[in-house]
Amino acid sequence: MESFLATADKEAKENFLSALLRLDAMACYYATVSERLLLFFDNNVLQDIRLRDDVEQPLRGHRFHALLAFLALVEDHYCLDVFACVSPVVLYEASGRGKHTPKQVEEQVRLLMAEVGLATHFTGHSAPKELGEMFKRIRSDEKALRIALDEIKNKSWVRDFAGEKGHGTRIPFSLAEEECPKIQLTYFEPWHVKFLLIHIIEKNMYRENGDKKKARRLMSNPQEKAFNILKSKGDGVEELGDIELLTLCDLSSQTLMRSPDITVEITFDGSLEAALWKRANVQSRTTFVGGNDDAHDGARRFVYMMKQSQRRTEKANKRVMEYSEARVKFFEPLEIYFKKAVD
Repeated sequence: MESFLATADKEAKENFLSALLRLDAMACYYATVSERLLLFFDNNVLQDIRLRDDVEQPLRGHRFHALLAFLALVEDHYCLDVFACVSPVVLYEASGRGKHTPKQVEEQVRLLMAEVGLATHFTGHSAPKELGEMFKRIRSDEKALRIALDEIKNKSWVRDFAGEKGHGTRIPFSLAEEECPKIQLTYFEPWHVKFLLIHIIEKNMYRENGDKKKARRLMSNPQEKAFNILKSKGDGVEELGDIELLTLCDLSSQTLMRSPDITVEITFDGSLEAALWKRANVQSRTTFVGGNDDAHDGARRFVYMMKQSQRRTEKANKRVMEYSEARVKFFEPLEIYFKKAVD
């Protein structure tokens, strides 16, 4: 890391620092919930490792060194337990969408992860043969998604947004949900796919209904990167892995289900990153059925939940302070390189 910074120019240092801080921010936030993190690697990060010496793509090398620095920071300074994981869809992307066999891509990914000092944990399957069957299902879903994206693209989304009997304004998101193409999926989680398609429709509605000011105020900002994930590419769909990472690394769902381990994505994809920040809420719940459950017992459960929530908040705040202090110590020997960049 220091040898890289010693010879890096100003742009390289800026790219390095930006990438490092992005990875650090997400991991630190998730680590306030659990200090045992499953790091799910996006394909763009795997390609950064593979192409780090490509002179025509210098950004990949800058981000590769940021990844090394990040791993040193979380393991040696934050003292977190981290495990490198790669999902089936990311393997599908890394294989060139099935151009390489499952066995070949698994071996390649193992070697790439070993180059940053990590052992690889493949998730969702136990053998290359099983992964091959998954590749077929993923490809089938990709074709269905492409048809849906083309349908949305070729359709006019001009609407009057009039409420029932002409009163009020229809909520654009609900109208988009009603008109969202129905697709049969064999691999991906249907709810997340539909959610992403609805956001695409809503953005089209915003763009095509410039005169519907009331309705537009109820729509998401079209410039916002969050959930702007699915895109057509060639005869397929770009960023398929983001669907799976959005499903796996949704912090709201993980905390609601009280997952023993917390999964966090390792990516430089701005849209996926923004989407996960939108879903980075820590949640807890308790249930009480009126008329069935004892009222006093329900009240005790509620008070217990509130006290537990307070304890978690206090623990999270303590961890934030500890990470902040460790981060300062980590950057102290590196300050000289960034001062030179400023000068």
